[in-house]
Amino acid sequence: IGGKTQGLHVACTPLTTFTRVCARRGRLLANVVGVVVRDHGKPCYAMAGVRHALCDAHHLREPKALVEFEKADWARKMQRLLRRACHAANLARERELPLKPRLIAAFERRSDAIVAEGLAFHEAQPALAAPNIICWRGSRRAEKTRCASCTTRPSRSPTTRPNATAA
Repeated sequence: IGGKTQGLHVACTPLTTFTRVCARRGRLLANVVGVVVRDHGKPCYAMAGVRHALCDAHHLREPKALVEFEKADWARKMQRLLRRACHAANLARERELPLKPRLIAAFERRSDAIVAEGLAFHEAQPALAAPNIICWRGSRRAEKTRCASCTTRPSRSPTTRPNATAA
């Protein structure tokens, strides 16, 4: 909202809808009952006495970069499966019918196969090199929290570093 990441809370009943925007994540509605549709944020896990459902908009958005930049075919397959499952659920809701157990089982089997494909894809990738963090000591306060002058720089070997001594 306004270019900033913020929390959006929506509470609905058959008769009314309440919305609230929070500048900070983690400020949850109190005394909530029923089903909470949410992202994977840690504060939501602390909500007791409610049924948790995960937001498919987040599920569809998260693999987007994998599809666009990594060309990860498994992520494209998962997006398509989620859209199909959502379409099937919407049709069933419109017809006031439950989803057939066989269809649910088919979606679950396909999801498990795609997840296995994704794990295999990522396990086959070469490990990323860890950046070398160099901290140029800041003020005493900065050292306790986070040094404002910390930067990520390429590592230097002892033989190329000025004034290095050979081991």
